[in-house]
Amino acid sequence: MEFNYECVECGKTFEGNKSLYVCDDCSEHQKPGGETRGVLKIKYNTKNKKTVENIFKDKSGKRNIYRYLDILPIENPIHISKLDVGNSAIYEFGSQELYIFDDTRNPSCSYKDRASILVAAKALDFKKHDIIAASTGNAASSMACISASISKLRCILCVPEKAPQAKITQMQMFGATVVKVKGSYDDAFELSLKLSEAFEYYNRNTAFNPFTIEGKKTAALEMFDHFGRNLPDYIFVSVGDGCIISGIYKGFEDLKEFGLIEKIPVIVSCQAQGSSVINKAVKSGKIVQDNNASTVADSILVCAPRNSVMAVKYIREYNGKTVDVTDCEILNSIQKLASSTGVFAEPAGACAYAGFLKFKSEGKLKDKRSLCVITGNGLKDIISAQKTTNIIDSIRPTVMEYEKNFKI
Repeated sequence: MEFNYECVECGKTFEGNKSLYVCDDCSEHQKPGGETRGVLKIKYNTKNKKTVENIFKDKSGKRNIYRYLDILPIENPIHISKLDVGNSAIYEFGSQELYIFDDTRNPSCSYKDRASILVAAKALDFKKHDIIAASTGNAASSMACISASISKLRCILCVPEKAPQAKITQMQMFGATVVKVKGSYDDAFELSLKLSEAFEYYNRNTAFNPFTIEGKKTAALEMFDHFGRNLPDYIFVSVGDGCIISGIYKGFEDLKEFGLIEKIPVIVSCQAQGSSVINKAVKSGKIVQDNNASTVADSILVCAPRNSVMAVKYIREYNGKTVDVTDCEILNSIQKLASSTGVFAEPAGACAYAGFLKFKSEGKLKDKRSLCVITGNGLKDIISAQKTTNIIDSIRPTVMEYEKNFKI
């Protein structure tokens, strides 16, 4: 579908027939290591309403990325990876009290595949064959996975030195060039920008590349495909850089502008208490970098959330909510989620469920339908999950020993 770029800060528009990252005016205010300035939003011509309506009328086929190509900014569909991205299961628990949107079953086991597949397609649209990304792990392993499925693409990944080894192993298995950076995610991000400029790599970085938002919006399209206008009242989303929550808002905003929904559900920004720049900014109206940010949930550990300008604007504009949860609450929610739903989440993915549990305990969800977006598989960070389990002792292979040690 034809599109234009629009700056979320100044509203300036740019034609969509060329590769752009950020607004040329607002990006002049960019500070090294700070939130990305001049983030661009993709805008469509709403005269194509009939085309969009027809997507959702046809109930045959999967709810995957290929179903929504007519509401995505892809010039050549042949550039889309053949991996099955999207089509995520939506499970119902407690007689419609809770729905789990399970995005852990994407090709690289995380939500980030939605962004990576769009970036890969746009790289080829723009005749770029080298993609670089900075990530704490999931975005990098995702970009490596999608790139591996397209023979023309090469992937270079900058990750902080403390990125989980399971995620680094994924990247290596997919054949990516992995650059482990001494320092934080923000240090890796800055290096990726320098390398992108020096070697003309196509940059996948969250928010900096506007097509990451377009990929991440597809979860909202899937929710509408599943529920129709009867969407859940509350949607709980784990938040780090602010790109996923912005993408979900963007998807619903597109649906609203095309006249398919009248209002956007209440979206709850769930952040780790030790890394909650966006939630604080929603309350204060001011984005303040936190150089001491810390949390067990590595995927949402960010000192300067790169997409905070867009995320904060969306949350405030559409009356979203915020909730901070402790690392202890996050770790406990991993097991609670797994043992009650069968969905095993990494800490960042479980943060949304921890936020839901906190809202519920505070009586904020009475007679409301809620959905938790689970963004990453627990096997990506097994060490964190093990912190809430006990070491199992061996027993002799007798019935008596079993009865002595286990009460069933």
